[in-house]
Amino acid sequence: SSTSSIPKRPFILVPLYIYPTPISWSPLFCAARSHPGLQFIAVVNPNNGPGSAPAPDTNYVAALRELSTLSNIKILGYIYCSYGKRSSVEMERDIVVYRAWTAQRGRGSDSPVDPDETPTLAIRIDGMFFDEAPSESEYVRYMANISGVARKALQNSQSAVIVYNPGMFVDRAFYESADYVAVFENRAGAWDSAYVCDNLMMLPEALRRRSVAISHS
Repeated sequence: SSTSSIPKRPFILVPLYIYPTPISWSPLFCAARSHPGLQFIAVVNPNNGPGSAPAPDTNYVAALRELSTLSNIKILGYIYCSYGKRSSVEMERDIVVYRAWTAQRGRGSDSPVDPDETPTLAIRIDGMFFDEAPSESEYVRYMANISGVARKALQNSQSAVIVYNPGMFVDRAFYESADYVAVFENRAGAWDSAYVCDNLMMLPEALRRRSVAISHS
């Protein structure tokens, strides 16, 4: 994993799965600007992934450009794995689309990418969030391979952030190819369960620091 990308302090991960109306992302913008010393990771998800167009619509482009100006927010593209059933080819296609966003001129999906032009980096993609990640050990190589493709595709490959979200505790081998693993995705009250407490205790401290909790309700 790209250990240089791991913040030294805790951060807040935001599944930013809502459409960017003129005000819907404002709470995140305000929080980031009000707390410049606090790190955020925002996962963007226009259409269960990036969608098939070269870029999202103009509202998304405008919001992503504003998000990209905030240095204390890392932006991750959402990719689903269908718990190991989705083909690597399909996931690689999503990675290519996200990578192309950084070369857009900022006018939306009607703005083609010129491969001979230098990317403007008006939109910044700092890594990938692999949702519905498989938890069985037989998928360690499957996840390592797609993570390698993502790191290689991103311009900031040396500092790219890779997060797996199986939503449960998994084999420690998964941490070898991810920067973080979401070991919990549940209602907030379930965080105090024996399952969570016991599994956290069994994790080495270094891996607890790289474990993410996503709570709701």
